[in-house]
Amino acid sequence: MIQAKKTLSQNFLHDTSIRDKILEAVSPSPEKSILEIGPGLGKMTEPLSKMCQLTAVEKDRRLIAHLSHLPIKLLNQDILTISLEGSFYDTIVSNIPYNITSPLLRKLQNEKQSFAKAILMVQKEVAEALSSPYAKRAFFAEMQLSFSIRLLFIVPKTAFRPIPKVDSAVIELIPRKKTYAQNVFSLVQTLFRHPRKMIGSTLKKYSLELGSLQSLEKKRPSEVPTEELASKLDSYDRRVHTAKLGKKKCSR
Repeated sequence: MIQAKKTLSQNFLHDTSIRDKILEAVSPSPEKSILEIGPGLGKMTEPLSKMCQLTAVEKDRRLIAHLSHLPIKLLNQDILTISLEGSFYDTIVSNIPYNITSPLLRKLQNEKQSFAKAILMVQKEVAEALSSPYAKRAFFAEMQLSFSIRLLFIVPKTAFRPIPKVDSAVIELIPRKKTYAQNVFSLVQTLFRHPRKMIGSTLKKYSLELGSLQSLEKKRPSEVPTEELASKLDSYDRRVHTAKLGKKKCSR
């Protein structure tokens, strides 16, 4: 029997009812191309192999051998080191190892043109932070600017072997059609660099004018719904950029 490796943060899903709920969210069909990241012992992989065009990426060689009998494209690679560019998947599904949650989410953000949606299992606390209307940190705000995020259901820790210390949750990520300028993400990072400061104070600290953010002057970034903050930062960025361009033209 294959034992989970702590060094790879492996916790194998064994609850069939949870597996079935995830399959429902994935919604596989014969014409769909699906990418599974970290198939583990194949609890999800085996039924998916009969329902869609499945590619699975697994870092652990022991599990590659365990899954090699399935009619799928099986890659023995680290998902963080391969590019998704040039490919397109209808759905990405993964029970994300806790130790790569942030880098994998960041990778998906950077390559969001490569898939239509993602169904991901993450720690419950992370799922709640990602799906909240408000962001606690710049990372969560940036993810919310890039994806429409829903928390689908909670998964108790007893659904895994070995049993982890915390509960998990399944979330759905759908890439947003609207693309924000890099300056908007930079402004988000600036504001959340001082999460306890009022937005007006932070802008003043960096010698940035208040402009269209006047209504947020006395609020902390975590107190403003992310969509509202993004909308105002987008307007703010365009006005500041336009003003700078105007000054450059006048100086010529």
